[in-house]
Amino acid sequence: MRFEPAGMTDDPEVRFATSLVDYIFRRLAIEYLPVDKRNEMGIYTVEERTAAADAGHPHPGPAPTPVTDATGQTVLPVERSLPVDDLYGDAPMCYQCGVKMRRAGSCHACESCGTTSGCS
Repeated sequence: MRFEPAGMTDDPEVRFATSLVDYIFRRLAIEYLPVDKRNEMGIYTVEERTAAADAGHPHPGPAPTPVTDATGQTVLPVERSLPVDDLYGDAPMCYQCGVKMRRAGSCHACESCGTTSGCS
């Protein structure tokens, strides 16, 4: 749901909310849901976001699933992605949800909520 009041909050765990209902349910999820359920919904604590940033990942998320190779050994899949700077560069933070926006042509677009930086 998206309606007013929306925007920044004083809560360090939920920095942006699209509505009062969004804020309340994100706060309840952080307090009462297990980590794996919150990861599925894309709701992370400050510690989880900080740990992901320190590890060089653009977004926190579930750990990679182990895979069994041809010899029967269990290995983790290799992450083959561009460095964070190549994806985001000097992109601003989304004014709707607070996620760092990604360059989309001559403007920026938010991967989380779909907001653009105003270009046409």
